[in-house]
Amino acid sequence: MVMSAQKYSVKLAIRLGLFVGLWLLLFLPSQVMADVDEQIDEEADRQVDQEGDREFTVHTTSASPLENPVNYQPLETLDKDELQRRSANSYGQILEGSPGVTMRSFGAAPARPVIRGLGGERVLVLQNGERTGDVSSTAHDHHIAIDPLEAERVEVVRGPASLLYGSSALGGVVNIMDERIPREWVDGFFSEAALYGEAGQHTGAGAATVGYGFDDAAIRGRVSSRLAGDMRTPDGVLPDTGISGLTADVGGSRRTDAGLYGVSVGVQDLRFGLPDAIDDPDESVEIRSRRIFAQTQAERELDGFFEYLEWRMLANHYRHDEIEMEPGPTGAIEEELELGYDVFAVSSSFTLPHGELGVIDRGALGIQIRARDLSLSGDEVLSPDSREFSAAIYLFEEIPLSDMMRLQMGVRPELHSMTPLANEQFDAPDQGRLSPTLSGSVGLHIEPLEGLEFGAQLARAHRVPIVEELYSDAPHLGTGQYEIGNPDLKNEVGYGGDAFIRFGTEIVQTELSGFYNHIDGFIVLEPTGEDHLESGYPIYEYDGADARLFGGEWTLRLRPWRAIEVRTVVDYVRGQRLSPQLENLPNMPPLRARLEAGWNDRNLWSMARLRGVSDQNLTAPNEEVTPGYLLVDVEGGFRFHGGGSHIITVRLANLLDTPYRDHLSRVRGLNSPMPGRSLHATYRWVW
Repeated sequence: MVMSAQKYSVKLAIRLGLFVGLWLLLFLPSQVMADVDEQIDEEADRQVDQEGDREFTVHTTSASPLENPVNYQPLETLDKDELQRRSANSYGQILEGSPGVTMRSFGAAPARPVIRGLGGERVLVLQNGERTGDVSSTAHDHHIAIDPLEAERVEVVRGPASLLYGSSALGGVVNIMDERIPREWVDGFFSEAALYGEAGQHTGAGAATVGYGFDDAAIRGRVSSRLAGDMRTPDGVLPDTGISGLTADVGGSRRTDAGLYGVSVGVQDLRFGLPDAIDDPDESVEIRSRRIFAQTQAERELDGFFEYLEWRMLANHYRHDEIEMEPGPTGAIEEELELGYDVFAVSSSFTLPHGELGVIDRGALGIQIRARDLSLSGDEVLSPDSREFSAAIYLFEEIPLSDMMRLQMGVRPELHSMTPLANEQFDAPDQGRLSPTLSGSVGLHIEPLEGLEFGAQLARAHRVPIVEELYSDAPHLGTGQYEIGNPDLKNEVGYGGDAFIRFGTEIVQTELSGFYNHIDGFIVLEPTGEDHLESGYPIYEYDGADARLFGGEWTLRLRPWRAIEVRTVVDYVRGQRLSPQLENLPNMPPLRARLEAGWNDRNLWSMARLRGVSDQNLTAPNEEVTPGYLLVDVEGGFRFHGGGSHIITVRLANLLDTPYRDHLSRVRGLNSPMPGRSLHATYRWVW
């Protein structure tokens, strides 16, 4: 096929971006400056890894690009140790226990986070602050193309973050940070390795990192692999849920008098099954994907009003094929490509923090540019191809109102363009969509006493419809639905507020947060109650109407004596469609509560956990009620030193092998429960 001019332009942009990144890394002239990491020390969260001499500096830029650690909306950070304790086959499973975070699952591999009842295209998953370029958000059979063993740190922002990241951050942000580009290092060799095993799905995974640090530069390479069988449930094995994947990357950094510059490149191959054909044992469905990615990052001190420049770019080529396999006339397995995605994407951000300006204490100016080219192929192409481009400017300013009160304001004008293109199954629509949008927020932070904080934010956020929502008209093998788009859909615009109160001492730490979000033009994929004659799939149509979501979270952590610890998490969300009549939104998580108790020390821990979920009977029309359940987990681990540092964690999930069905799981529609009793074990070595 002859490459279109549009696709060539995006590929050219990616190649030029990589060339610029390499040029910055190798040839940018030096200027006299202080160490960049000292300039951003207040904003960076310095994690001293006591397993060796390494010290990591990681930016916290999900909620705000400013240097101070003040939060205006709920934010949770999971460090390397906590991620190891939660080890699983996907980020949806890892984050599922966090306040306000559930998961949308269809087997282990495609499990994806849902924040306060919003998922899919309304929750933005980032890699080091930039978009991953995969298609995980578009359907529940798609996966996040980052291996869970690669994460060094994960941040979860609950609530709209469109001000910083634009479309698709209407519900929240998950920022997965890694060390592909070294930021701090020691002289000589450094290394790390991890092994993960899980009995319920017969999973084996491993990752190894090796690097070498020079006085002013470092190189680092990493490889990870994952192999899992079919998922076991209390009712038996759920077929076609296995996973096989391999990821490899290499990166390097150079520190000069002018700043820190780094680049990394890598590739991921992943394939996993889908249990969509569970009613036909002779048929199976598999997704095969490949992601080739390159990332650059640069920090450079500036003289004058702006303090320094931070530049990030992530370029991707992502290929994703949905394959149907069944025996042919001779008995040999025949494969047929039903749907293929081919995506070229580049995302880049420039941030310029500045100092005092009148009443303003600090602030930041940013520019964000994103381009994406999507091509579809196969027998069941869902929609036309598309080309997207967006450009935005954002401005954050923070004003101290008193010694204990701070005000933050921000605004983001953005222009988004989408041009649908013809392919083998679809003609190009008459015209594209040009969407000027405006996001803004006002936040207040009050700290009247040491350990006591109040935070509140009012925000206007948005989401632009994707091409599938607008123009789909085909069966979708991965979801088992015939999907029909609606070209008259408007942009989703959210007006919301959230607030939290946080109190902490050495003995008690607690946080109570609440939110209300009104969304104009909320897009829902609804069943029509009819079946498509040719495919046999139920017909679903996209429609838009005003909606509201409200709820909150409460967390409590008690340490009454030494390392004895008790933790509680409770969260609730209610979603309602407001027109043409008041009714419940589909796929809303029910009330959940989580209680943990045990010994929690840095070098030795043992915890027991109860997870309770109520019935979900506040359902949308044609949506099934899901009964509640209670699960028991136990976990433990220890850390010891000798030839580096060694951390071992063990977790027995669903100890009583309780059969249950999760309301957000696509698997429940196949009359199959969620995973049964399963032993998880992880070993990590750092030297």
